[in-house]
Amino acid sequence: MPNTQPRKPAPHRSNDPHARFGAQLLDDLIPKTRICINPTLDAALAAVTEVQAGCRKNTLNRSHVRDAWECVCVRGEVSAVAGLQSCPRGFDYGIATTVLQVLRIDEGLIGLSASRLTVMPGGSAKEPVTTVVRLDGPSRWLREVTTAFWTHLSDETLARLRQKVVTDVMRQAAERSWLRERGYGTRYAAKRRDLHLAQLFRHGAPSFVSELAVALERIGDELARDGHAEIRWAAFKQRFASVATRYKRELLGLQRSGTLEASALRGFREETQRYTLSFDVWEGPQRLFPDAPQIVVQVCASRQYHTWRTRGGHTARLLTRLHEAATKRRHPATPTTAGWLRIHVDDLRRLVFVDEVQSDWLEDLRNVEETALAPVATAMAREIADWHVHGFASVARWARSIGYRIGTHTRESSALVPGKTQSERKWAVYYGALIQRFGLIQANVTGYGAPICVQPAEST
Repeated sequence: MPNTQPRKPAPHRSNDPHARFGAQLLDDLIPKTRICINPTLDAALAAVTEVQAGCRKNTLNRSHVRDAWECVCVRGEVSAVAGLQSCPRGFDYGIATTVLQVLRIDEGLIGLSASRLTVMPGGSAKEPVTTVVRLDGPSRWLREVTTAFWTHLSDETLARLRQKVVTDVMRQAAERSWLRERGYGTRYAAKRRDLHLAQLFRHGAPSFVSELAVALERIGDELARDGHAEIRWAAFKQRFASVATRYKRELLGLQRSGTLEASALRGFREETQRYTLSFDVWEGPQRLFPDAPQIVVQVCASRQYHTWRTRGGHTARLLTRLHEAATKRRHPATPTTAGWLRIHVDDLRRLVFVDEVQSDWLEDLRNVEETALAPVATAMAREIADWHVHGFASVARWARSIGYRIGTHTRESSALVPGKTQSERKWAVYYGALIQRFGLIQANVTGYGAPICVQPAEST
């Protein structure tokens, strides 16, 4: 660090306070800076010499520069800084100082920033990247690195850094989730996890929307594209037969004189939502792309869970069993999770790929064999049997909102996932049913080892 102590400057020679202020402001806004990537010691010395040319006070000498450079480039430390000065509060105006930072940005990538900064009274000089370790605050770290070095980093390098930050955020979220499940800092961990995960969802996290709401929104948009502000019920039943059949009661409630308005279809939402969504991350086994962390969308039946608790008797016994099983498993689920979807966000192909659909609740309820409990288990399973339809619809709507399509496995692509159970019943209940219900089509997509099912591209 520099040995030179800041000295109180001599009074300004100019008698014009506006001129003095203008020069000071210009110096603050446009500091003299030099940036180097993977600098040699000679390059580091040259950069510092250039930014402090003509300066006499608070400068860095050769020893300061060599120590900072060797700290990162030779000894492998993350960051080294020299020249951080403070300006006493009682000074009439600021002091100038040379600030040098050498930072390990990535493997094989070291950045150097040398600046001549002005420190105002009562303030202190700061290095360009204050969050020097990426894991301490991934998003803030990326913002600071980008601001300091973006002119010297390629688009490919910046993309790689962004991907690493996303991975770090997801890893931290998984660790916080692990702590939360074991009771350590429950509220704080949950809040922090949600804040970090929100950054992964582009324009915001998915919100729960029913299959009907998603279908009506799509139909309303389709009618609007065709130039129709409304559609007669008879025409609706003919054109959108499956939706009309499944949700006849709800659609009859939307009609006005036998007509459905496109705006009413697009804005439809149920007054009471049966499910809610929560989020987690997965870096465990059975991923189609083993190197890519996945987002877990948990479909939670908290309302139904509390209703079951009030029933007592056999229902309460089964609920206790479900709760105990959920806390023992290492699956990405909570005690109120009806089921979950593990998704891989494929930015290159603008695809939200559903890699797994699973419900421990339903599996446990189907395996109940006690004579007294089996009928109750069957009834409970029936009450949450549609969780995957609404969960898939919510993910599909979020994918559409960010300009992506949704996709999932074919039997062939499913067989490529290491350790994935190839269950005929699971295929029929989940994947096959969702493919048919949402009109997904089989397609060959680059990067996937077998054909997958994707949502058809919307016509414009």
